Amino acid sequence: MERTLKDRSRTPTLSRRHVLAGGLAALATGSAPARAQGYPNRPITMVVPFPAGSGTDTVARFVQPLLQAQLNTSVVIDNRPGVNAAIGAGVVSRAQADGYTLLFTTSTSHSITPFVTRNVTYDPVQSFTPLGQVGVFPVILVVENGLNVRSVSELVDHAKRNPGKLQYAFGNGTGQVAGAALTRFAGIDVVAVPYRGTPAAMTDLIAGRINYLFVDATTGLPHVRAGSVRALAVTTEEPSRLLPNLPTVAASGLPAFNLSAWCGLFAPAGLDSAIRDRLSGALAKAVADPSLRPRLEELGFEVIGRDANAFAGQVKADVERWQVIIKEVGLAQTQ
Repeated sequence: MERTLKDRSRTPTLSRRHVLAGGLAALATGSAPARAQGYPNRPITMVVPFPAGSGTDTVARFVQPLLQAQLNTSVVIDNRPGVNAAIGAGVVSRAQADGYTLLFTTSTSHSITPFVTRNVTYDPVQSFTPLGQVGVFPVILVVENGLNVRSVSELVDHAKRNPGKLQYAFGNGTGQVAGAALTRFAGIDVVAVPYRGTPAAMTDLIAGRINYLFVDATTGLPHVRAGSVRALAVTTEEPSRLLPNLPTVAASGLPAFNLSAWCGLFAPAGLDSAIRDRLSGALAKAVADPSLRPRLEELGFEVIGRDANAFAGQVKADVERWQVIIKEVGLAQTQ
């Protein structure tokens, strides 16, 4: 049985009144797409719905200058963390669909949060215009150095010998579902501790205040390499080519375990098709820049570009797949 402690930095969820207001605003702005002529002629805001220093923020800051160069205008990053990325995603969903407010996010805001969080103000498919995928975050399971385990099976055995004593953190939706999946599939009794972002969760893991964490490799790998925490496994079905020495969770006796997170760029729904094509093309060229791949892969991020149409199909399929997983591990929001 999994239990959850009070979030140490939870942002309050939005009321039903905000949901209605957001929906009306989206209808009002989406009904009048901006003209593409002369776009862009002023700075673009790129909202990142996670804290500064998170894996998504790190990737965004590598992509930002390349996207600026392609669009010949400033791209300003605006971090809007909170409620598993729902705050930032909601801001963009209600913005004017003119190409000057974008969302740089992961599957957390689209495939997970709408199904585990009450009063989300947007629809993951209908409220956005997909512009393209940047890549995929391998997710790794890391433990604090004071916990004497060297594998997933040892972690599970330790948890079973000490029911209710181990605590794991999560700072985003992917980590939340991965933690719940391990709890459910392994049949262990542990305590889930929510955080507003993975950097804060990692700080407490290093200090030994929590015991383990599912974290994107871009955030976790520097601490693994420094010896501050210990990596046990990756959550993908097959071993990651970026982390060849780490086994999969699935290979540790939990064959149903297969979780990964995409990263991509969106605009509000109703975006003019010419502006969409301009942004999608600029993003594709930025992602294809030969300087980007080695820098991001060194950090543990796998660059896999998809254009707007392919990414839209990926998002829709992923939303459906994660909805099933969330229900299976007992996290589905029922109210």
